[in-house]
Amino acid sequence: MTRQLAVILLLLLSCAGCAIPHKEIDNNPPFSAHYFRYHDLDIKWQAERNAGGISINGTVHNVRSYYLQDLELTGRLLNDQGRVVVRETYADFPDYLPPDTSVPFHLEFRLSPGTRAERIHFSYVYLLAEPVPPFRVDEDVPHFGTFVSPL
Repeated sequence: MTRQLAVILLLLLSCAGCAIPHKEIDNNPPFSAHYFRYHDLDIKWQAERNAGGISINGTVHNVRSYYLQDLELTGRLLNDQGRVVVRETYADFPDYLPPDTSVPFHLEFRLSPGTRAERIHFSYVYLLAEPVPPFRVDEDVPHFGTFVSPL
């Protein structure tokens, strides 16, 4: 009986370890080059302080084998308690982003005096431009992702 419980416990633990999707986020210090990598997009950026707040310049790379349609990237600056300080959205990407293609983006965050931002919460959303097989029903379902990283 004890042996069966040990085998079941080991099996459950091994299944739980495989159920977590792999997202790769760097641990670079603030205001250095950063990246995020997942199965659909690579996002690279660098934040810079300026007189009015923080500007972020970066690139988005389509890793999928499909065209991405209507890509939209939103950045939210978070304070040390994790509350949103300011939010900006960049939607000026090409209508269709071909596979294995990179495009630049720029986000400009205006901060009021005395406001500090510690982290950035990125989220993105897009549609697949390729027709899906008739047995799939997610043709118009948006694909999205979200992650939090140091500035």
